[in-house]
Amino acid sequence: AVPLSLWKSITPDERCILYLPPVILNPDLIREELSKISGVKAAYTASLGGAWLLNEFSAEPVGDWGLNIFNAECANVLSRDFKRLTLSPELTLSEISYITARTAAQCEIIVYGRQALMLSRACLIRGIKNKCGCAHPVSLSDGTGAQFFVFGDSLTHLNTLVNSRPTFTADKLRELKKSGAEVYRLCFTTETPEEAQSITRMYKGLSPVKKPPVYTRGYFFK
Repeated sequence: AVPLSLWKSITPDERCILYLPPVILNPDLIREELSKISGVKAAYTASLGGAWLLNEFSAEPVGDWGLNIFNAECANVLSRDFKRLTLSPELTLSEISYITARTAAQCEIIVYGRQALMLSRACLIRGIKNKCGCAHPVSLSDGTGAQFFVFGDSLTHLNTLVNSRPTFTADKLRELKKSGAEVYRLCFTTETPEEAQSITRMYKGLSPVKKPPVYTRGYFFK
């Protein structure tokens, strides 16, 4: 998935999917940016407003995790506007199984990556650097020394704080398959291109699994 603010810097192909800002504060701004780009066949969005905007441009909306799909009733209501839905990252595998068995929508789960913990309209990056620097993430440390990275969006200037530990499940794919989820998403933020390629190969079963030094299982096995 490629953020809207970066879409113009790539040459999209059929594998590329757009990523709309998680909160759309200015629909006209998003509409204007969408009118400037081409090759968008589908896009992640965390709101019905985003889905309606994408419909204007004949792009298929894919429900992002921010829709907070936590039960089958919610999934079934949203399936009217989305053929594919990303389930809440706070679900266990048994809860995911219950939902996938009771909705017609294609269900997606996030199986790798630093989960977003907070979205801020206040620019944390500006507060640290004394200037806008959306192109370069900064990090915050807690009392244990763990680093939490902050990413800025150059289009909306929203800041996203992500977990210090990536979710890692490449060694648990057999258990994940039992959940009934049809799509697995890998989210790359701080990884180098080489690291992203290596991790992708692990999840595809093309190379041995090597766990990162620190990681979390998320809520899957709780």
